[in-house]
Amino acid sequence: MAEVVNDYGILELTREPFRQANKQLIIGEATYNRVPPLPESTTFDGSWRHIWASSGMTPTSSDSVSSERILTLSSDGRFTHTGSSGYISSFEGADATTGVAGGNTAPLESGTYSAEDYQLLLTGEDGRTETLSLFLPEPDNDDLLVIGGNNYLKED
Repeated sequence: MAEVVNDYGILELTREPFRQANKQLIIGEATYNRVPPLPESTTFDGSWRHIWASSGMTPTSSDSVSSERILTLSSDGRFTHTGSSGYISSFEGADATTGVAGGNTAPLESGTYSAEDYQLLLTGEDGRTETLSLFLPEPDNDDLLVIGGNNYLKED
């Protein structure tokens, strides 16, 4: 197990005994339940947004990057996937400062989808397919979808 132990992100590693009992996983004193798979032909209706950003700095440079993805799923099995990303970087030397910035808008992707077990299968209009992992941390509540390991929050 890894736990952040201070404001600097230092991790402390510990070992805990684990075992399985009654379809639950017990690690140390904590009990975990399995997230149930999605039933066959599961559909969704709404838009979910994933936002990610990171920045870093040294005495002479700084960098930032961010991205946003919006996935719209309809109950008739159609999807659209849009998004954008951007970055900025700067370096300060002895007598000069250099910087670069940029961004892009991802092309609109659309097609059909199917969701079953722990998978989301996207089939684009051009016939290409993409399979992503998918689960709902809270059964019967689609406010949060975990898609490809990323948290997508449902938009109002």
